[in-house]
Amino acid sequence: MDTLQTPNPVELDETRLFGTVPEALADENDPSLALRLPLLQSKLSLRSSSPEDNDKSSGIGSTVSSIATADNNAIQETGDKMNANGDLFVPARSPPTEEEGDGGTPTKSIQTVVIDIENGEVNKKSDEMSYADVVQQLHTTFSSGKTRNVEFREQQLKNLLRMYEENSAEMVNVLAADLRKHKQEAHVLEIDFLINDIRNTIFNFREWVKPEKPEKTMVNIMDGVYIYKDPYGVVLVIGAWNYPLQLTLVPVAAAIAAGNCVLIKPSEVAAATSKFIAETIPKYLDSECYRVVEGGAKETAEILRQKFDYVFYTGSGRVGRIIHQACNENLTPCTLELGGKSPCYIDSTADIPIATKRILWGKFINAGQTCIAPDYLLCSKQVQKQFLEEAGKILKEWYGNNPKDSPDLCRIINQQHFQRLSAMIKGANVAIGGETDSQEKYIAPTILVDVNSNDPVMQDEIFGPILPIINVDNAYDAIRFINSRSPALVMYIFTQDKKLQDLFIHGTRSGSMCLNDTIMQYAGKKLQAWYHSESIGDRSALLVVVSIETLPFGGVGPSGMGAYHGKYSFDTFVHRKSCLAKDFNPIGEKLASSRYPPYSDSKLSFLTTLLKKRQGLSMKFLPYVLMFGIGAATALIVSSIVKTVQQLHTAFATGKTRNVEFREKQLKNLLRMYEENHDKMARVLAQDLRKHKQEAYLMEIDYMINDLRSIIFNLRDWAKPEKPKKTFVNMMDEVKIYNDPYGVVLVIGAWNYPLQVTLVPVAAAMAAGNCVLIKPSEVAPATSKFIAETIPKYLDQECYRVIEGGVKETSEILKQKFDHVFYTGSGRVGKIIHQACSESLTPCTLELGGKSPCYLDSSADIPIATRRILWGKFVNVGQTCIAPDYVLCTKDVQNKFLQEATSVLKEWYGENPRQSPDLSRIINEQHFKRLSAMLQGANVAIGGETDANDKYIAPTIVVDAKDTDLVMQDEIFGPILPIVNVQNAYEAIQFINSRDKPLAMYLFSNNQADRELIISNTSCGGICVNDTMGHFAVESLPFGGVGPSGMGSYHGKYGFDTFTHKKSCLVKNFSPVGEKLAS
Repeated sequence: MDTLQTPNPVELDETRLFGTVPEALADENDPSLALRLPLLQSKLSLRSSSPEDNDKSSGIGSTVSSIATADNNAIQETGDKMNANGDLFVPARSPPTEEEGDGGTPTKSIQTVVIDIENGEVNKKSDEMSYADVVQQLHTTFSSGKTRNVEFREQQLKNLLRMYEENSAEMVNVLAADLRKHKQEAHVLEIDFLINDIRNTIFNFREWVKPEKPEKTMVNIMDGVYIYKDPYGVVLVIGAWNYPLQLTLVPVAAAIAAGNCVLIKPSEVAAATSKFIAETIPKYLDSECYRVVEGGAKETAEILRQKFDYVFYTGSGRVGRIIHQACNENLTPCTLELGGKSPCYIDSTADIPIATKRILWGKFINAGQTCIAPDYLLCSKQVQKQFLEEAGKILKEWYGNNPKDSPDLCRIINQQHFQRLSAMIKGANVAIGGETDSQEKYIAPTILVDVNSNDPVMQDEIFGPILPIINVDNAYDAIRFINSRSPALVMYIFTQDKKLQDLFIHGTRSGSMCLNDTIMQYAGKKLQAWYHSESIGDRSALLVVVSIETLPFGGVGPSGMGAYHGKYSFDTFVHRKSCLAKDFNPIGEKLASSRYPPYSDSKLSFLTTLLKKRQGLSMKFLPYVLMFGIGAATALIVSSIVKTVQQLHTAFATGKTRNVEFREKQLKNLLRMYEENHDKMARVLAQDLRKHKQEAYLMEIDYMINDLRSIIFNLRDWAKPEKPKKTFVNMMDEVKIYNDPYGVVLVIGAWNYPLQVTLVPVAAAMAAGNCVLIKPSEVAPATSKFIAETIPKYLDQECYRVIEGGVKETSEILKQKFDHVFYTGSGRVGKIIHQACSESLTPCTLELGGKSPCYLDSSADIPIATRRILWGKFVNVGQTCIAPDYVLCTKDVQNKFLQEATSVLKEWYGENPRQSPDLSRIINEQHFKRLSAMLQGANVAIGGETDANDKYIAPTIVVDAKDTDLVMQDEIFGPILPIVNVQNAYEAIQFINSRDKPLAMYLFSNNQADRELIISNTSCGGICVNDTMGHFAVESLPFGGVGPSGMGSYHGKYGFDTFTHKKSCLVKNFSPVGEKLAS
């Protein structure tokens, strides 16, 4: 009989990390029964999508509905339209009728659908379960812990591999039915790709799931430091029609490997393949964990109304924006694999015959319906002439005198897409091809010349067998043309001039690059070449599936968000949960006690010296914390904001900030600013928050200084291109991952630690090579003014600017185009930021908050634990996003805790805490009133005194707190600590999992089994064992939330990585031997 995971108190390993599979218990006395069944019931209520819950943001569909309201008239007039990629997708469902209800609970059922592409009709055969029921079932299954089990995942992956191997012939048939895809293309680009991808995943799976053990500092040398690979929960994968098996099932396999439940939505445009997936998946995979739903645009909109923990979408940018906006409601992280106009440059130094073959293959495979196909060609007139001569011969060799009769050419997916492509040819100067047949949806391989940037063929991604050529005089003209357009998903460069290769790599932006070949950076997943011999027609072919699974694949800006392939796929579907595990060693507590009140110069000197001894190393001892406030607006001219942002874009375009020496100098200038102005910084913090000098130095000033020293020390290593492992096939090629700066970054700071949470991400963005617009919080006006006045004295004003202001100014700033946005603050404002980023698909990092639980049991050293909990709670008077929000413990432990807390608070703050100089004040009257309301009717055991005039609230502990009490509804963010009584760790897990995923979690226990039980069966941003906020102090651990508590992470190298795009690059040569093999 399996039970909820109860690990043995031994060293962590991957097989025990995720637990076993719980089933119904026969023994009602089993203590875990108190957790499991009520836990599932609580999850059911949390995940429901009732009309009442709809007003509480229970699903991501309200955004979809709002889009429908805006676009409804247009939809009624035009009907469901195909986008550039042929997706049958309306922006959202129409507002519900009275018969349909108010939209809280979708009325649609799971359907097996047959799409009539020509008229957009959907014929449905209904099943008994609604979409809400299916998604709810998946949430319930995930809550049971079933998919966390490593053996279970591995078996499901093997079952999926068996499905591929046993059904390869049928897969060929459905691809031919949908796209008239030849057997060779079906195998090379889909079936064999899938098989090798999953073989690679199974081979590496056990290593990937192990907790990482990052580098430790001297301060943490005796502690446990881990990064757990936490599955998100229920993942939605929306597939695409152009490679309908590969683009759907590759991310599905990765999500399974990561431990998630998955809802699979194949593209209805590839109807035969969709039906195959829907009918075959249930025969091989556990239907409690992995479900398939079919349908069109309206069905997809209904699905998006449900609550997911992650969404993975492949398709067009227009629909990508809809997906991104739908994810805004619950701040659901998403990966968007989109497209764009991928340029291809060729010069006279290239081997023209070989280059022409490689370009034409990348363009015309799958009839050009490939998101990474070369979209247009840039070359000189002389090269164009040579290219056309070679192209004519090659196309005849490949497809014969009449390409229409060739069995090797796919067809256009549907009439809408055919008509769109045909319109691009009309009036164009056709050099090769141009023939069309509407009935067969056939367009010949076509090359256009004398094309200019205003022609219809140059407006949107072509996604078809049409290759326009634009003439440029040289590489510099080509780069100017490329940089005048949105960043592409991929860029192809054909030249043997090494200087020009570097010029394109460092002077342009794209998702990835491939030099002297096309498509091959995406070619496969296996670490070795894999050979597949089969009979094709009357000839035998040796198909070589090349693979570079060590390169990430993904777009940047409008071409996509996020990356996958190989381990990058696994990492996409896991949250990296940082964990610091400490003990109760008296010596360690003695050293750490310098952080506690009452503050003194000797304590400050000790801790400052501790930090300074470790300059240039990852030796940060104290945490930094986050929050944001938007307050009253000040006057700022809108045109000034527009001009400032434009100046930053202009500065970035010059390449100034890409220079590592320039970055290093600017970072040293910023360090000098800290060192020369530290006394003034302490004064403005005291002015804004009445923050004591010791808190100001330890948690802001010294932290910033040491963070910046570490960045400067490591910068040159971080900035170097990574050199991933190469395959045997690519042994003679160059394979690199470049750390590409995004461009212009917006950093919106917070008021609670107004220097640190503003300037730490600014330093990381600078180190990554970006230009930065800094928006400090106006709620801390003295600090905001200091930043605005001081930054220009030390940093280059062309590249780094500060704008002050309130809500109105921030709103205007958010209307501008940025390449990355970093925000620290509340979830409410976080949704506004996320929504603003949807319009241009701007990636954003959201460092938010939530109700961080603290579990305390009788095995802990109660006196030491009490000190650590109270310090984490009452430093900065609780205005810390990772402060313990509430304590979970038994009544007996509560009594001991209260006894210790009384003496500790008296020791720290004296008989009258209000007179203590070590207690900060509440930031403003509004926040004070909100906190005071939480105390009304509460059972106050310690503290409770308030003074509105002084904005003072005493350190307060509340007992007998109930889940329905006001103090338990939202993040407290103040000096109030409620205690909720539980009987054991199982009840604590049940309580934690019934609420939103928190930013942090604290466990105080010497029971190793209980600690691992809680760590492995809960989700949160990060965990600290036997201390509070200590995980923040470890630079090698990522910091960030999950779900409503945040999106993305930073700290140390993770901060640098947050502000860079990992641009994969494959550089091939024109070796005749290599070309012979590739042909």
